[in-house]
Amino acid sequence: MSAVPGAGKGGLNDYARPVIGAKPVDTIGTDDVSAILKPTRISKTETVERVQGRIGSIPDYAAAHGYRGRTNPACRCRHLGKLLPPGPPRVVF
Repeated sequence: MSAVPGAGKGGLNDYARPVIGAKPVDTIGTDDVSAILKPTRISKTETVERVQGRIGSIPDYAAAHGYRGRTNPACRCRHLGKLLPPGPPRVVF
């Protein structure tokens, strides 16, 4: 079992750590987050959305504690939404 919630299989260890694992939190940018999410955006939409949320909590925490500025590179409301391909349409029953 992973010491970090959500960091196990299909989480941060599999997707984020290879790209940003050794980077200081104040240097993680939108390009890094895009590099993590783009490869699996179409095939694993739900997983990517979970990973994006987990990644997004890291800069939020860091900003709240003064380790980085307030801008969150994982926020879809800014540049990230323009960089990622759209996911498959959702079917609601």
